[in-house]
Amino acid sequence: MSVIRFQGAHLVNAAANTLAPVIDRTSPLQMDGSITIGVQQIPLNNTYTLTNATLARNAAGDVSINIGASQSAAIDFLIGEYFKECTTLLSTLSVPPLNNSGQYADGSGDTPFAKGSLITSLVVAYSIQGGPLTSFTAGMWLDTYVNGVANNLANPLAVAQNGLSLANTAGATTCTVTTIPIPTANQAYDVSLCGNPTVEFAIVTPAGCTFRLYGLSLQLTYNYL
Repeated sequence: MSVIRFQGAHLVNAAANTLAPVIDRTSPLQMDGSITIGVQQIPLNNTYTLTNATLARNAAGDVSINIGASQSAAIDFLIGEYFKECTTLLSTLSVPPLNNSGQYADGSGDTPFAKGSLITSLVVAYSIQGGPLTSFTAGMWLDTYVNGVANNLANPLAVAQNGLSLANTAGATTCTVTTIPIPTANQAYDVSLCGNPTVEFAIVTPAGCTFRLYGLSLQLTYNYL
């Protein structure tokens, strides 16, 4: 069960000569548990590589990354826009504060958990016309940087089809939306001050087949509140 800490918690006189706990309206909140309902949509222009693919305005309000027929294409995304807190920044002056022993300054004697964000799945929206595709794969990497230590490159999602469909959709503006779970054994909280998570899609279209990537979102678990 999550533990909720308020810096301004105190007791006041209530009915029948009892004391009731109240929270200052300006008090900061610290939760030790995790929140599993986070979603971060990744803008299509977060691509750092577009090989044989183009970010295009198909019509008013209709924007996608498009791949023509008979192409071997790559789409690489920078996805590190999610919010996280870094436990290493806690101090006697931070909110929430620590005492000089590195414990929460709430009298509990507890030390803080490492705070970060955990990517649990990718959600991909795309359409295919004139298909099926020859191939469609996805992979994910997390490169973490620490001062004076070699970069740590992890591969939470191995490059594979990972449940992505190769089949035609009903129309160019009718999407297949596929959720790709990150294997539980590969899930790890990003608790670093500096890192770079990326996602890569590779698509091969045969003659007469076109592809549109409409959206990429992350499903996140946060343990920062």
